[in-house]
Amino acid sequence: ILGLPHGDDLEGFQHLLSAMRPAQGGRLEDHLAASFNGRRRRFEVECLWPGADPESNGAPSWIVLRGIILYGIGEPQRVVGSLRDITDRKHAQLELERMEHLLRTVIDSVPALINVKDTESRYVMMNRFQGELYGVEPRDAVGKISSDFVGKEYGGLSRQYDLEVLESGVAQPFTERDFVDVSGQTHTWYTAKSPLFDPDPESADRKPIGVITVALDVAELKAAERARANLSRYVAPALVDLMATAEQPFGPPRQEDAAVLFADLVGFTTLSETWPPQDVFSLLREFHDRAARAVFDTGGTLIKFTGDGIMATFGLPTKSERDAANALACARALVTAVEQMNAARERAALPSARVAVGVHYGPLLIDALGSDRRTEVAVV
Repeated sequence: ILGLPHGDDLEGFQHLLSAMRPAQGGRLEDHLAASFNGRRRRFEVECLWPGADPESNGAPSWIVLRGIILYGIGEPQRVVGSLRDITDRKHAQLELERMEHLLRTVIDSVPALINVKDTESRYVMMNRFQGELYGVEPRDAVGKISSDFVGKEYGGLSRQYDLEVLESGVAQPFTERDFVDVSGQTHTWYTAKSPLFDPDPESADRKPIGVITVALDVAELKAAERARANLSRYVAPALVDLMATAEQPFGPPRQEDAAVLFADLVGFTTLSETWPPQDVFSLLREFHDRAARAVFDTGGTLIKFTGDGIMATFGLPTKSERDAANALACARALVTAVEQMNAARERAALPSARVAVGVHYGPLLIDALGSDRRTEVAVV
């Protein structure tokens, strides 16, 4: 194994002691001396041995020394033991340790909550991200339960979800839960749980041995969705999509062929001077709602409300072969919608109104106008 000549002379043994490099550090002689001084009966030391095997290309080997120490009166008399080449096993072990370290590094670097619990909902593993949110070192969380960190209410619900996965053996789909961390910051967790089974494929018992939990903080995403939804109430949905995905949504001023539709209520100024304010705004809200629906249903972009009217385009920002036809379809739909609105208002003894609609297809100028704090798309 060691590539040494046969014999048990002291010189060979001294060479053995000096050449062996224990995995725990220090000298082999020191490890043996510690065993002697402690009057231990057995010893086992893993050591690195300079490569002696020609097939190893000079690479060092891993050797394990294990044996029994025989003592006389007051001191050790003899060591009886063996050497074994464990190079292949050691390389596999080191590779496994390297992969475990890599996996742990990846898990700790992910900005998401990741943990593993046993069948009693006790933490077996918690990643660094969760530890920082809970205010605990991940290794100190092992053996504890969620309630120890987040209180009985939130922790009890986590325990309930864990039990459902353990009992069914079925993964739990993503669900939303709100959470406040140790700094008082609110998070919205998008959480999924999966059963953890015994890795032995021959195991007859396929009951889960634990639960894996992964949770993403979607608080910012939810805020962005709310902002987008709110923005779409004030800006045409097609423009919202364009502004959300492009650094310069409108680019330089340009001319394009497209359709434009204008519509307003006839005689509205006179109506607004004679009707009560609540009746005026009731009519405006109903008209705007029906007008917006007509525009969106026919593939148009609602550029803006103009008091008692609207302005819409067909072919901006996205062109199609039906832009002119869609604009005419919207005009007809809008006239029909106002007629239906008037019929309903007359039955309710409410004032009605007429609408005038104009449609044009041809060259339009488009650009964004305004200031750094307030900008809108301008179609001329």
